[in-house]
This record gives sequence, C-alpha cells and structure tokens, in this order.
Amino acid sequence: MSTLICNLPAIHVWVRKEYLRDHKDGHGEFVKGVWVSAKSMPGRAF
Repeated sequence: MSTLICNLPAIHVWVRKEYLRDHKDGHGEFVKGVWVSAKSMPGRAF
C-alpha cells in the first residue's frame, strides 16, 4: 500500500531547560527549539 508523507511547517518553540536536564538543574531557563512533524496519508503515492 502506498503512503504519501508530507512535511508540516516547522514551528519555533521555547523548551524548559529542566526537561533537557532530567529535572536536576536549569529551572526557570529556556532553550530555543524547533518542533517538526510529518503526516502520512494512506492510499496516496509520492
């Protein structure tokens, strides 16, 4: 079965630093990040 995979727009976000440091430090600090996604649609070819 063919599947079309399309890119969704990238979204710039702020990530809490404690999530990147296993909640050990970085509380109250933020890091720039980019949220990327992909979507597949069954039955559609490239």
